Amino acid sequence: MKLLSSIFYILFKFQVSVPTNFNSE
Repeated sequence: MKLLSSIFYILFKFQVSVPTNFNSE
C-alpha cells in the first residue's frame, strides 16, 4: 500500500513538472 502511494506521488509530481517545462520552451 505504501509503495502505491509513493508511485502515485511520483507520477503526480512528474505530471505537474512536464507541462511546466513545455510552457517554458
